[in-house]
Amino acid sequence: MKATLVLGSEPRISLTIARSLARNGIPVVVAALMPEEATLRSKAVTRFARLPRVASGEFGPALVDLIRTNNIDTVMPASDTALAAIALYHDELRMEAHLCCPSPVVIDRVLQKEKTLAAANKCGVPVPSTFLIPDREHFDALRDTLRFPVIGKSRSKGSNGRGFKIRHFGTREELATLVDQEPDVAARCLFQEYCYGDGVGVEVLMHAGDPLAVFQHRRIKESATGVSVVAIAEPVDPQLRAWAISLLRQLGLEGIAMVEFRNDLSTGRTVLMEVNGRYWGSISLSLYAGLNFPMYEWQLAHGETPKVPDSYRTGIRVRWLAGDLSRMRRLRQMRNQLGTKALLRETAQFLYNFRPSVRGMVFRWSDPWPAVMEIAGTTRVISGHAAKGVLGRLFGDKFLDRFSAWRALGPRVGRQSLKLRIGRALKSRREPLNETLSRAQSVLFVCYGNIIRSPMAAALLSHQLEQQPGQSIQVKSAGMKKLVEAKADRRAIIVAEEFGIDLETHRPATVTRELVENADAIFVMDYLIEAMLVSEHPSAHKKIFLLGEVAPVNSRKTVEVKDPYTGGIEEIRNCYREILQLTDLLVNSFAGTAQYNVESVAGSRMN
Repeated sequence: MKATLVLGSEPRISLTIARSLARNGIPVVVAALMPEEATLRSKAVTRFARLPRVASGEFGPALVDLIRTNNIDTVMPASDTALAAIALYHDELRMEAHLCCPSPVVIDRVLQKEKTLAAANKCGVPVPSTFLIPDREHFDALRDTLRFPVIGKSRSKGSNGRGFKIRHFGTREELATLVDQEPDVAARCLFQEYCYGDGVGVEVLMHAGDPLAVFQHRRIKESATGVSVVAIAEPVDPQLRAWAISLLRQLGLEGIAMVEFRNDLSTGRTVLMEVNGRYWGSISLSLYAGLNFPMYEWQLAHGETPKVPDSYRTGIRVRWLAGDLSRMRRLRQMRNQLGTKALLRETAQFLYNFRPSVRGMVFRWSDPWPAVMEIAGTTRVISGHAAKGVLGRLFGDKFLDRFSAWRALGPRVGRQSLKLRIGRALKSRREPLNETLSRAQSVLFVCYGNIIRSPMAAALLSHQLEQQPGQSIQVKSAGMKKLVEAKADRRAIIVAEEFGIDLETHRPATVTRELVENADAIFVMDYLIEAMLVSEHPSAHKKIFLLGEVAPVNSRKTVEVKDPYTGGIEEIRNCYREILQLTDLLVNSFAGTAQYNVESVAGSRMN
C-alpha cells in the first residue's frame, strides 16, 4: 500500500494521525517543517524526515522529492504552517498526491483571521469585538471603545515571523507600550475583547457541502496560549453544530476542520474564536470516543465511503502530560498572584488526573517511546529554567546570558571564546587597533544575521566618510548566519529613518571566505560573534576587533554592542545611538583621506 505523508511533527497531532492510519495497514511518513521540531520516533511512523524551511526556495523541490522517493500518494497537514506550505505549492503537489486540505483560496480564508471573522458575520455567527491598531493615532481614537483586558493575536496563522501568536493585555498602558515600541508588530495583529468561559471545539468532516462526521470537546484545562491540556468529549450542542456548519459552508471548506468557540456557562454567551482547516491538538480524544477522522478522510481521498457511527462515547477525558507539566511550572511562577489555596487546588487536580480513566494524548502502552521522549524534553526545559534561576541568583544575569549563549553555540565556539578572553586579558592577541586602521583600505562589519546592527554600522560609516576627505575605503557588512529574512528587520528600517538612513534596499548577506580575506579590518558586534568568526576563519584573527574597542578605555562600560533583536523599537533605537557614536570615533581613527569608495553588502543608503 502507498504511504501517507503527515506534514508537521507535533506529537499530539501527527502521532495520532499516524497511529490511526498504521492500524489500518497504511505506511506513514512524518516530516518536520521547522528545525526546532523534535525527531518523532514511533512504531506507527515508517520514516521521519526534515524539510527545508518553507520560506526557502529549496522547500518545494525537497517536498516533491520526498513524495516520489517514498511512494506517497496522500498528504495530510498537521499544522497551520503545513497548510500555508501546501497552498504555496498546491499546483505542483496535486499532481503528485491526494491533498487532504482545502484549495489555496479557502486556506487563505482560514489562515487570515479577518477573512474568517468576515465570513462569520455574513452567516450570523457571533464574534468578539475586534479592533485593528495600525499606529498610535488609531489607538488614541479607540480610547473610548477598547475595554480591557484585551487579547492580541497574529492576523495571519501559519506565519513564523517575529511577533506573538497570542498575548494578554490587562491595561491600556500595556497595549500603549506595544504600539509605541513595536508598531510593526501591533500592525500585524488584531485585538479582541477578552471572552470568559471554556474553549469548545466542534470538529467536522465536510464532504460535498455536508457534514459526514461531527464531534465536540470542551477544554477543562488549557495552556497560556489556549492549547488543550485536559479535555472532555461531550454531546454536540445543536446551536454550535448549526453555526459551525454554516460557517464552513460560507468559507467553502471541504474536509477536516475544527471550529473553536468560547462558551461562558455562567452567562450562556458563546462567541467564535477561530477555525482550524487541519487536525487539532486533542484529535486523540475523538478516536478514544469512537470517531476515526483521519481514516475517514483517507477513505474519501481514495474514493471509498467511510462507515461513520451514528454516535460516540461522551465523558471521556484526555490529558497532554507535557503541557500540564509546563502549565504547573507557569502557575508556580504566578503563586504570589494566585495565592496558596489556588495553587494547592491546581496541584491536587494535576495529581488527580493521573487516574487511569484519563487517557493520554500521546502516551500508549503499546508505543510508549514518543511520550517518554516528549516528557524528557519538557523536564529538561523545566529543570533548565530552575537551574537558570539558581545560577542567576548566585552569579548574576550577565553570567547567565554568557552561559546560555555558550550552550547554544556549542563547545567549539565556546572554547574559542575562552581563548580570546584569555588572550585579551594578557594583551597578546594582535597588533593595536590604530595600527591596523592606519593602513586599512577596506572595512567589514559583522553581526549575527546582518539584519539590524551590521548594516546600520556600514551605512553610518559610509555617510560619515563622505564628510571626510581621504583615501579610498570600502565598507561592507555581512552576518554569520543565513536567516529566512530577505530584508532588514522591519523595526530596524523604521528606526534607521530617524537617523537619515535608508535600509529598505538592504539585502542580508552571509560572511564568506572572500569577504574575510579582502577586508583589512573586521569589526564584530559582540564576543560571541567574534568567537564564531575566529573559529571559522582563524587566519583572520589579528584583524578582527570588537566595534566597542574604538572607544577610549576610560569611557566605555563594555566593548559589546548588544543584539536588540528580542527587544522592542526603543532597544534598537538605543543600539543605533551607540553605533553612531562608535562609527564617529572610527572615522577619526583612519589616516588622512581625500576620497573613498563605499561598497556595502548591506545595500543601504543615506537619505
